[in-house]
Amino acid sequence: MIDQYRRLNESFSNKLVFRFGDGAGFFSELNNMVLAMLYCLDAGIRFSLYSPPDGSLSIVKGWDDYFLPFCEETVEPFHKEHNERFLLKKPSLANRLKRSAFKRREGFSFYTYELWDRFRSAEFVGKYFSIPSLGLQGDLLSCTNSLIEMVWRFSPEFEALVEHSTRDLSLPAEYVGLHVRGGDKVIEAKIFGPDEYMHLVKAHTGIKDIFLLTDDYRNYRYLRDNYPEYRFQTTCREHETGYDFGEFLKLDKISQYEEYAKLLASVEVLSKAVLTIGSYKTNPGMFLGMRIGPKFIGIDSDKWLVMW
Repeated sequence: MIDQYRRLNESFSNKLVFRFGDGAGFFSELNNMVLAMLYCLDAGIRFSLYSPPDGSLSIVKGWDDYFLPFCEETVEPFHKEHNERFLLKKPSLANRLKRSAFKRREGFSFYTYELWDRFRSAEFVGKYFSIPSLGLQGDLLSCTNSLIEMVWRFSPEFEALVEHSTRDLSLPAEYVGLHVRGGDKVIEAKIFGPDEYMHLVKAHTGIKDIFLLTDDYRNYRYLRDNYPEYRFQTTCREHETGYDFGEFLKLDKISQYEEYAKLLASVEVLSKAVLTIGSYKTNPGMFLGMRIGPKFIGIDSDKWLVMW
C-alpha cells in the first residue's frame, strides 16, 4: 500500500507540514498524525512531516528513530518555533507575516495548527470515506486501521529494542490483553481497578492467559495473587509505581528511547491478543481502537474517543 499512498499523496498540490514531536506523549503524537493523514487524503492535501532532530521524541532523526519513512520530511528549523500543534494564543502580526512568507518560500499550504481542529472535529470523525486507489472505504476506524498498518514499520535499530523488551514473554497463540493505566492519568479521568478489568475478562472469554500493560507493578502483583487460576505476564518492572509524564521528561534521551521501546512493544503485544480491554480515555486506548477495532473493549466508554 505504501507505494500507492506515496503516488496519491504526492499528486496533491496543497501541502501540510505536520509536526511530529511537539511535547506530547508518544501516542498522542501518533494518533493525531494518523488522523491528519486521513484528513489530507480525503481533502486532497499532500501530507509531509516535520520531525526535528532536537524534538521532544527525537534521539537523532525524529520519526526515523522509530519507524521507516513513508512520506516527504523536512528539518527546516523555522518549524520548531512556528509550527505548533494548536495555538495557545494568536500569533503577533509580525509572526503571521513571517509564517506566510515562509510558506511561499518553502512551497506548502498549511501548518499543523491550521488543520488541527478540522481533523479532530465531530464532523470529520463521523464521516464515511471513499479513497478507491488505496482501497479505503468506510468509517474512520476502518480507514485509520489501514494507515496504521502502513506506517507502523519499525526501523531496524528500534525493532531490536522492541524485541529485547519482550524477550522474557512466553505467551500462547491465544491470550487476552489488559491495559491498566494509573499514575498521572488520575488527574484526567477515572482510574479503574484490576477487579473491574477482570469482571470484563470473565464476561467476554474463558481464556486464562493474560498480558498486562500497566505502569504500576502493584496491579500485576494484585492480579497474580487474587486470580491464581489465570496466568499473567507483563513487561512492567517491580520498581514502577505509576507513570508521570513530567518525571519521564527528566530522563535522558537514551532512557526515554528505551522506555518508548518497552511501551510500543507492549502495545504491539496487545494488538495481537484475541481481545484487549483498556481505557478509551487514554491515547494508547485510542490507538488500539483504530488499530484493532472490535477486538478492543473500553472499560470507560462503549465507543471510540478522540483524545489529546
